[in-house]
Amino acid sequence: MDITALYSSLRAEGLAARRYQREGRGKFRDCLTLGRNGRLLFERFNYGEAAGLVFSMWGNAAEDGALRWEKEGVGYSGKDEAPALLTGMDGAALELDGGRLKWQPAAAMKSWPAGGLGRLAMLLGR
Repeated sequence: MDITALYSSLRAEGLAARRYQREGRGKFRDCLTLGRNGRLLFERFNYGEAAGLVFSMWGNAAEDGALRWEKEGVGYSGKDEAPALLTGMDGAALELDGGRLKWQPAAAMKSWPAGGLGRLAMLLGR
């Protein structure tokens, strides 16, 4: 799938990034933030008493929909469970790795300083 359409929709809406969350309740809550500058952030959170961030991983997306992660220094054995390919869209939801579970939009962000799209960058139209 061509990922440039997602970037164009973010620009048209005036958004820096959109966060998606994998649907379904499992052992973990997985989130994927897609920035209009091509940066990606995958985060895995756990549930229960020790709820919190398990790990996060930065990456970027290729035009063909391949998601390339910077796995160096990620000290978590589940890092290979991050999505690897954007295979389609179903309305506003993303389909990753051809899986049956969709990634639903969870937040629309006007700025995303962690991804290099702070207020100043957004004002300058980056």
